Amino acid sequence: MYAGVEDANGKGYDNALARVTSADVEIVYRQRMPVPVSMWRPWSAQSAKAHFGQAPVVVLEGRPTAVLICYEQLLVWPVLQSRFAGADHVLGIASLWWADGTSIPGIHMTAMTAWARLFNMSLTASFNR
Repeated sequence: MYAGVEDANGKGYDNALARVTSADVEIVYRQRMPVPVSMWRPWSAQSAKAHFGQAPVVVLEGRPTAVLICYEQLLVWPVLQSRFAGADHVLGIASLWWADGTSIPGIHMTAMTAWARLFNMSLTASFNR
């Protein structure tokens, strides 16, 4: 099973995707680009960390996958970087509880659907509301 997690490490935190088993929790992806200012504040110890050098493709269940966490779903470079690195599947995760009743969840889904169609990739999306 996979789950979106916040990995606090004493020097801020990482938005991440974790593989969860009965024996272990393993971080398999750390967000490349959290939302600037509201989450990513390089001057603050309470900041989400940006992992620009994160591998753009994660192999999940044997599939080269572009993992897009929240804000990354709306940006051009994370999906382009992942596609050009060989991803053939998009996994989009986001915690959108704060946007319930707005058009934001639909915008995220529309953006990911467009990326998947444009690059002929399959899509899996999971939103926490």
